Amino acid sequence: MTEALDALIEANEQARAELLDALDALSAERRVEGWFGPEAWSAKDILAHIARWQAGWAHALGLVASGERPAVPEFEPNRDDPDAADNAFNAESVARSGDLSWEQVLANLRDAREQHNEAIRGHQDIDGWFTASHLFPRDRPSPTPNMPDAIRNTDDLNHLVTGYDAEIRYADHHVEQVLDALGSLDDTAVIVSADHGEAMGEHGIYGDHVCADECIHRVPLIIKWPGTTPPGSSCDDLLYNVDFSATLIDLIGGEVPEYYDGRSFAEGLATGRCQLHDYLVWGHGLYTLQRAVRTPGHLMVRTYDDFGYRFDPVALYDMRNDPNQTYNLARERPEIQQRMDHYLSEWLHEQRVKPYAIPDPMEVEWRERQSA
Repeated sequence: MTEALDALIEANEQARAELLDALDALSAERRVEGWFGPEAWSAKDILAHIARWQAGWAHALGLVASGERPAVPEFEPNRDDPDAADNAFNAESVARSGDLSWEQVLANLRDAREQHNEAIRGHQDIDGWFTASHLFPRDRPSPTPNMPDAIRNTDDLNHLVTGYDAEIRYADHHVEQVLDALGSLDDTAVIVSADHGEAMGEHGIYGDHVCADECIHRVPLIIKWPGTTPPGSSCDDLLYNVDFSATLIDLIGGEVPEYYDGRSFAEGLATGRCQLHDYLVWGHGLYTLQRAVRTPGHLMVRTYDDFGYRFDPVALYDMRNDPNQTYNLARERPEIQQRMDHYLSEWLHEQRVKPYAIPDPMEVEWRERQSA
């Protein structure tokens, strides 16, 4: 595994270092000559596409204290052609480059890289573990070749992201081996999920999960269940991880206990509509002490202990119009803020009256920190 990671990291960093030199060396004729792929992209077209993706990453990194990873481009995928959506986005990138000169496209590419570096420079004075200047506890060096010692510039960020991508690819490789060994999957259930996400620059945090936020709590869930899940179906409803365990009980013919936090969405696997919750409540109590409320349209995060990071006491975001969480609406939209607080209060009351209820762990932890 280590050799594979080293090779991928080295190849990525070398390619990025050589890209601009190679572009500068192209003759004027070769710069505009169409040669790549069935659309006959020119070098300028390819640069425009790369620059647009980099600009999106730069925007995310620039959100220092209240950021989120870039939203997925808004277009409808063609389920009969898995590559159609990506092709549509590629074509759009190329079309947007039509009125730009070679020098402008190349400048945009360099500007995007500088925007990355500027955002990262703004992260350097953020304290706390897993931040740009303090990537590892007690400022220790990286214990693994797939992560840098610190995030000082875009090369370090690329090192981190490439290492993370390599780990995902390594896992994918072995999942593929298992599926190939199984052969026919007609009577086999396949489930892929995760316990949490990771921040990759959001809030100035890198490579860990220290808060109650979208990038941490929105995790993948892929289910293939024979006779239940239609090929290519999907669902974007709000779910808890404990709903997953209740669903497994239901799918194998068991009975979900009366007093159980999770609710089954087994029926939704067939219909694509679950509709179990109007809102979700998330929490974090290891580093920050935070509770968040997520509705289809908004995200509110209340911070009780910021643990040295940059978090407002209360933040409210419009997740439809501002999915990257660039603007805190808490003061401007008090009616939404009050509704989200009502949901949080409602959820807390529901937990306290359950027969198996225990004292709120977050409140216990908060009091311990106050008395320390």
